[in-house]
Amino acid sequence: MTPPELLRTSGQGLIKYVFESLSNQIGSGKDRDEIDKQHVRMYMIIKRQSERDFPRGAMRNGIIDGTKCHAEERKGNLFLLLCIAHTVDGSDKLQKALGYPSQSRWKKFLEFLKLYLSMEEWFHDCNRKEEVHNSRDMIAKVLRMLQDLFPREEGTNGWCIPKMHAMTKFMDYMIRYGSAMNFFGGQGESAHKFFVKAPGLKTQRRAKEFSAQIAEQYYHVMVTQYALRAIQQQEEQHNVLRNQTVHQIDDLSVYFSGKYSLVVTNDILQGMRDGDSIYVKWHSDRQGVRQNDNNYCLNNQLVTFILSKLDLMDSSEFENGYTLEGYTRITTRSGDGCKLLLYAHPSFQGIEWYDWVYVHFEEINASGDAVENFYPARILGFITVNNVTEAVIHCAEKPFNWSDVEDKFIVRTKLGSRVEVSIVSVPISSLVHPLCALPDYGSDSLSYIIVLPKRNWSRYFGDKI
Repeated sequence: MTPPELLRTSGQGLIKYVFESLSNQIGSGKDRDEIDKQHVRMYMIIKRQSERDFPRGAMRNGIIDGTKCHAEERKGNLFLLLCIAHTVDGSDKLQKALGYPSQSRWKKFLEFLKLYLSMEEWFHDCNRKEEVHNSRDMIAKVLRMLQDLFPREEGTNGWCIPKMHAMTKFMDYMIRYGSAMNFFGGQGESAHKFFVKAPGLKTQRRAKEFSAQIAEQYYHVMVTQYALRAIQQQEEQHNVLRNQTVHQIDDLSVYFSGKYSLVVTNDILQGMRDGDSIYVKWHSDRQGVRQNDNNYCLNNQLVTFILSKLDLMDSSEFENGYTLEGYTRITTRSGDGCKLLLYAHPSFQGIEWYDWVYVHFEEINASGDAVENFYPARILGFITVNNVTEAVIHCAEKPFNWSDVEDKFIVRTKLGSRVEVSIVSVPISSLVHPLCALPDYGSDSLSYIIVLPKRNWSRYFGDKI
């Protein structure tokens, strides 16, 4: 009588049954324990990325156990499974646990995960009418792959269930009503606890007056939240003026925070050349460092870059101490309101946090012509040299086009091994957009995988129709 929606059709339906099938195929034992450990590791590394547009997962009972999970968390766990499967270590463990006899079936498994996640986003996107009318074959392909890769156990109806039938009807209802977001129940269900449940506890529970009392209680909540936002905005503006350095670059406002300083003498300079650990004085007790611990060690690669800059200076400048300043975090705001937060912190709440970005370069090719290239890079720090603050980055060996990530969903990259060439400083305006770069566990320390953010998943599916 009503259109199907993804909250129960997929999150509380098909994805739940997918993990049940995986549980039956993998069983219990050492293999499952290893996969759960990789899940926890991947869950934690995903949380510390400059690109945060991904569904959230859950690690309460492991990745295979779908109990005690919300629908959105199951979707997040399916995404984490895709990330684990693309690492060298995770690929070996999963293929062994699933017992796949050939690489063709493993490739089919990886492609299904990409197509299913992107198909869900495509359902909720704004698509061309012609594309929606032609999508039946592609949707059917994904559902057939689901039935083949994840057989249900005996004693059930297999995949002859209403929720599988409902997935085939999304296209018809999209033709009638537009994007499936128009008949999605997630927002209403999420808001129910704020609109009804929480205010309902503060009423007299009388049927005739329940609605009016709920409205009055929620009105009080709205007024309180409005006042709280006003106070927070004033505090944020005050903190910006007190704790942050603000630079204006064209239409880009850059806020520097987490300031630290290093007084370089001839002895410290010699220690840097000898490879000693360099500790700096931090000017604040925020950003995850304890108040009684305002000294921390700089990244060794960052120290190497700083040393290359200091070696170009006259030695007389270090006799009385040369003060070098840097920052561990920047926040950029463009004219259209887009905000970007980037960390380059050696000890944020006890763990290092170095974000990745997509960096624009102008290079000279073999024929002497200027060409534009884009490199994925890891930020090592933000250093002020000659009164100009720039980002110190560790670039990948080769550039790649963003269209490659859109076509493949996940792309491998490798940081440059030659320090003198790969570690450079660039203007803040050269940082194009954030990246999610995950270590390729099981490979060397310079290998990473770049993951397509959720806002681009829809086109991965739509372009295949």
